[in-house]
Amino acid sequence: LFRKITASYYLKGYDEIDVKIDSIQKSRDIEKRVDLMIGMEVIEQKKDMLKLKDMGKAEEENIDSVIKRILHLLHSISGEVLKAVEKGEHDLTYLSDSEKHVNRFSDYALRLLYSRGYVDQKKTAPLYTVVFLLELLGDTYKHFVNHITENKLTLRKELILLYKEIDDYHKEFYNHFMNHSYEGAISLAKRRDEIIAKINDMKNRSKDTKEVEILNYFEKITEYIINIMGLLLVVN
Repeated sequence: LFRKITASYYLKGYDEIDVKIDSIQKSRDIEKRVDLMIGMEVIEQKKDMLKLKDMGKAEEENIDSVIKRILHLLHSISGEVLKAVEKGEHDLTYLSDSEKHVNRFSDYALRLLYSRGYVDQKKTAPLYTVVFLLELLGDTYKHFVNHITENKLTLRKELILLYKEIDDYHKEFYNHFMNHSYEGAISLAKRRDEIIAKINDMKNRSKDTKEVEILNYFEKITEYIINIMGLLLVVN
């Protein structure tokens, strides 16, 4: 709970935060959370308190550039997952760590939006939702790779081919966002319907609960992408 409270003050844009502690373990837990807070450092430690201060230069940071970093990280994770499953790898622990960076930059983007808003204030709320959905997309990739790792799964060819389509879909989404393409968004909407139809068909045919769970992750990834694209068009 105290980690969540500390994070909430960070997200609200506080430059200095005093955190009361009553054990070494709580102090260490807070320090781990601070590692995920871009710009924030522990500047003073007492027996019963940690003082945190923003030592970065958030005022110079561009919110658009932070969101692009998140998009690039997710784009990279998707491609790495494809390479791994194509090789038949099932220990994807290293990709779970990549998702931490998504959370780190997502928190930072939310902090910037909360503390100073977007240049065009009407776009602040939609962008807040975009960042929230990007973080959820990152969480979905994390749960997907953890599911493969924990169950030591090797995906059969049909599943790999379907995931390759989803990775291509993700690439198309990334490219259309970078080019602010409305025509691309329409193309994404059509591809979304095609991919979801294939996912549902495979779900109906599959008797393997672990495989159905993978298909559920595929569906979530696809839906998050189209919803994020729709919001990004509103703000660009």
